[in-house]
Amino acid sequence: MIKLNKYLKIIILILVSFIVSVIFFVALDRLDNFFPNPYTESIHSTSVEPEINPPLVIVEKYDEFIVKARITAYSIYDPGVNCISASGKNLCYWDDLGLNMIACPTKYPIDIDIDEATKAEVLGIEYYCVDRMAKKNQSTTPERFDIWFYEDLEGANQWGIKFLEVKVKVPKK
Repeated sequence: MIKLNKYLKIIILILVSFIVSVIFFVALDRLDNFFPNPYTESIHSTSVEPEINPPLVIVEKYDEFIVKARITAYSIYDPGVNCISASGKNLCYWDDLGLNMIACPTKYPIDIDIDEATKAEVLGIEYYCVDRMAKKNQSTTPERFDIWFYEDLEGANQWGIKFLEVKVKVPKK
């Protein structure tokens, strides 16, 4: 009888530990309903219908038009040129960032904020208008643009003078 009691004690201990673990996991699951884990979905979570968003309205930020223009190039080595543009931007710093810059006629606004700058597209490359043409070249017809070549004087000289169409994007105010 003593041996039977020993086995009975072991069976009772196993049953009690099983019941305690079941109670623990049930309580833990109920806690999950009160404090859901944001990284996992509970099996009891209810699905919420997604919100229907209103249709996306795309507002164009720019007025676009095409002009025929005389396009030249300039670099830091041209006489009277330094890194500071008419908009106050440091062209040398911007060039190091990989931004394409161009001097535009005075009729196009220039802005210190890059997101508000007038853009000019020449041969499929988009340039930011952050500089002005020299005064002697501002009133010429056709319009004149001057592409910034930074330290590439040879590239600027090879560009020469080209008469091309330019897609101008002027920001809407």
